[in-house]
Amino acid sequence: MMFSLTACLAFLENEKDEEAFLLYYERYHRLVLYEAEKIVGPLAAEDVMQNTFLYIAKHFSTFRSGSSKKVAHLAALCARRRALDYLRREAKQAGHPAGEPPDEDTDGVFADAALDTERVVMTADRLERAVAVVDSLPEIYRDTLRLKMIGYGDDEICDILHLNKTTVYKRLQRAYRMARERMAKDDET
Repeated sequence: MMFSLTACLAFLENEKDEEAFLLYYERYHRLVLYEAEKIVGPLAAEDVMQNTFLYIAKHFSTFRSGSSKKVAHLAALCARRRALDYLRREAKQAGHPAGEPPDEDTDGVFADAALDTERVVMTADRLERAVAVVDSLPEIYRDTLRLKMIGYGDDEICDILHLNKTTVYKRLQRAYRMARERMAKDDET
């Protein structure tokens, strides 16, 4: 697949957003490509980069706010998620579970890549489970915890949610406790 900024720009509502997206792309495309290459290798990294920037364009208001460190973190996280999705699709199309070692006659390079893929997919599965637990929390706790998870500080969460610091602290404590309890309950089943 050839990377196309035009496809990304189609999701933006106005010229101002398009200009901001192009600046965002210029600033973060190397980071996104780097994160994709670490997981899927150089041959598929451009496909992952395309999917990442399509996702970013669809949710651009989320990606353009915050400090540059947080925005970069979101871009890298999004790239890793798209890369893991790519690996899952590839494994499914190949007819075997993601991370399953290839046949014995396969070159050692592919065997090493399969083991790396297995580690990445196992990490992704744990992450998906944690995300599902966070998504199951009541909204007041879920929103607070999501903001904390993507790197916002307590003061920033206070400003975003229009809450005082004590309320944010208590909501985070309760969210952590509920998430731990739900994860432990899932482990038992």
